[in-house]
Amino acid sequence: MRGLQHPNRRDRSLNPSHIGAYGYARNTTPNIDSIASRGVLFEQAYSPAKYTFEANLSIFTGRRPSEHASSFIYYNETFYKRRLGASEETLAKSLAAAGYRTAAFTTSEVYDEEDVCLLGFGESALYDRRPYDEEEHPMRDAQRWIGAGGSGKPPFFALVHDVSIHYP
Repeated sequence: MRGLQHPNRRDRSLNPSHIGAYGYARNTTPNIDSIASRGVLFEQAYSPAKYTFEANLSIFTGRRPSEHASSFIYYNETFYKRRLGASEETLAKSLAAAGYRTAAFTTSEVYDEEDVCLLGFGESALYDRRPYDEEEHPMRDAQRWIGAGGSGKPPFFALVHDVSIHYP
């Protein structure tokens, strides 16, 4: 990753129909709206896969689902998963090698400790679905982790994946 300027990075799944920068009338995402006003706003983005697991692995590897050969299927109330290979190069591994702190905060059953490790995240916090405990919440914990870096600390890359976005 030549020329890396060490910007902090965070990935979070969110429906654009509830983001002000995309025209949502309520002030639900002021920070995202502020960032969007100063950066690039994508009005058309396409997923390489219909399921989050395969799509995120494509984001983290830069490869199509058919190339990283990972899959996730939910059938008859059972999860079937084909995992990413341990030798697969990922965004988190590359950023960690470049000096980033890395962590994953996820509420999804899709990710478990082995997935987080294979993806290359140095730290992780995995949560049951909802409801959340007042003291333990993926976004709150991610914010604490990010804040713990302080000024002068290495940049960070955090995956914050909260399935509650999928529910009303």
